[in-house]
Amino acid sequence: MGTGEQANVPDEKALLKVVDRSTALATRVAQDPGQTEKLIRSAERKAARNENAIRQVYKYVVSFSRLLRAYARREYTVVPWGSIILITIALIYFVSPIDLIPDFVLGGFIDDVALIASIVKQVQSDLDAFRAWETRDLSEEA
Repeated sequence: MGTGEQANVPDEKALLKVVDRSTALATRVAQDPGQTEKLIRSAERKAARNENAIRQVYKYVVSFSRLLRAYARREYTVVPWGSIILITIALIYFVSPIDLIPDFVLGGFIDDVALIASIVKQVQSDLDAFRAWETRDLSEEA
């Protein structure tokens, strides 16, 4: 990011407000496998369309989607509920047309990237464990 873009990055307090306001919705979505799958498909489509704009966090959006899908299908359930909620919040915010900075504005994905990066820091160990599980699972299938 250039210096001009950094000035537009939402501060941590604004991002925490997003998380606080989104917790109830994320809980409802995460408890409903159908709603979870709908959210995942929306996030995957939007990420694919905007890969360049979110390049800093693209791989995390994809990993979040895989983790939530595995959780909803009860294939991988050792992730803490708090991490599931945070990951769900990240994807809800990413697909939502209502952002701190609207996506259609030049640099409009800055808030999405900032929130996803912040959540990645909080769930990194759970995400690493999931990726290790995925790798083991795939190697056992081969």
